[in-house]
Amino acid sequence: CRKMLFEIAKRHGLELEEEAEYGSRKYLEKQDFILTKQKEQLAAQQSKLDELTLKVSDMETLLEDVSAAAYDKAVEVVTDVVRTETRKEDMRMIEDTKKWVLSPERKAPQTTREYAAHRLDTVLDKFLKTMQTTATHLQEKLLRPEIRQKGKEQVREKARDSVLQLLSRLQAEQAQNKPAAQPRTQEGHSEI
Repeated sequence: CRKMLFEIAKRHGLELEEEAEYGSRKYLEKQDFILTKQKEQLAAQQSKLDELTLKVSDMETLLEDVSAAAYDKAVEVVTDVVRTETRKEDMRMIEDTKKWVLSPERKAPQTTREYAAHRLDTVLDKFLKTMQTTATHLQEKLLRPEIRQKGKEQVREKARDSVLQLLSRLQAEQAQNKPAAQPRTQEGHSEI
């Protein structure tokens, strides 16, 4: 088979080396060519790796920023809800007590009942002021660096899981929406 190849090549005016000389100039040039190609492929792969590393780093930075903002907003919302609900409950309790004190069924004199109602109004005002102060202290405590950091880490972990699930779902959707790619053939070079 090899002899036929050389005969056909000679008929068409091509000269082939019948005995390969390893270490000759042509051999070294081919080796240099192969090494250069491999270096180019490695450089391309390194570039892709660097790009992916940058994307992961950007995602981590984004998660950090989002976690910090989410934690701060959560503290504000929770504090506001606690403040509002506590205020409503305290006001309801004091108003119920005030109605009870002022009701005509009570045997105490009217002036005593009015005085008690006035004192309940004062207590209500103090509750509201104390509640505001307590809510502010709670918010300040939750925003202390060490507590805030722990909260951010918890939010970041939950956010990371959510983001990864979302990315997986989006990738699956993209894979379903992409038309089937045609198989690529690689051109190979063989040496005789």
